[in-house]
Amino acid sequence: MSVRGTPPARRVRQTRVGPAAPGYYSEKLSGDRLVKCYDVAPPRVRQYVEAEIDFVLGKLCPGDSVLELGCGYEGVALRIAEKAERVVGIDTSAASLALARRLAAPDCRCEFLLMDASVLS
Repeated sequence: MSVRGTPPARRVRQTRVGPAAPGYYSEKLSGDRLVKCYDVAPPRVRQYVEAEIDFVLGKLCPGDSVLELGCGYEGVALRIAEKAERVVGIDTSAASLALARRLAAPDCRCEFLLMDASVLS
């Protein structure tokens, strides 16, 4: 305790310099499991996702490129690719990315990469 009766602030030091260790999303909530979650989610979840897509589509100009962090399998990148010149989606889940690649049309302007967004600079 400090003199004023409040605990001193804890200092947190980030030591990780490489990609994050596999976590909940990449191990437990990815690929087909994530599909099931969206299938049973209340309609407002789909409305929220659609509103996000509409917002981004409204901001895009011809020739724009988009980077989607944590893209998962879902069709956000696929929908945005209808208007963007190029879309790169990154995720830590190989299963979700494999599903996204299967769902993408052959002429889709999407690229899906397995990587941790925290290592981007």
